[in-house]
Amino acid sequence: MMKKSLKKMIICFFMMVGIMGAVAVPTEAKSHVNYTKIYKKFAKKQVKKKKKNLYMAVVKLDTPVLLITDHVWDGTVNMAHLYQYHKKKVRYIGYIGAGGTGTKLSYHKKYLVYGGHHFSCRVRVKNGVGRIDTSAGIYLNNVPYYHEKAIIKHNKKRIISKKRISKRQAEKDDYYAKCHPIKFKKVK
Repeated sequence: MMKKSLKKMIICFFMMVGIMGAVAVPTEAKSHVNYTKIYKKFAKKQVKKKKKNLYMAVVKLDTPVLLITDHVWDGTVNMAHLYQYHKKKVRYIGYIGAGGTGTKLSYHKKYLVYGGHHFSCRVRVKNGVGRIDTSAGIYLNNVPYYHEKAIIKHNKKRIISKKRISKRQAEKDDYYAKCHPIKFKKVK
């Protein structure tokens, strides 16, 4: 009797370990694609092509994305070009830029986050397309707060919707509230 319950407990333990292992597998292992390796190789080609120092960051969202820039802060804007590995190619989505020292290029869960003095944006990249949500405005000279949705692909932005929102909603939509800054490394 004791042996059967011990046997069941051991089987149950290994089943739980197996389930936990399957749940904890990172995106790269599930898809058998080493995004970091692909992105580093791509970034090195960009350095040779542009003949200048570049900095890169691989950000793990739904599918990891690549950000490449030739400067992290130039006193006016913090800008990076956004790429995603899609259909066996590194595809250019567009560029994102954050203005001001307090608004860095960041990420939160499934989104890249950027903004400026009176706006914040979040971008979700999927299947080679960026979907942008923007919450912006300062009620000054009768300019209202607004929320805008857009799609960006091949560096072309297409606005899907734009509507006025309240000040309270704009404050609630501040995408910087829970995000983490993106750390760039020099491409070697």
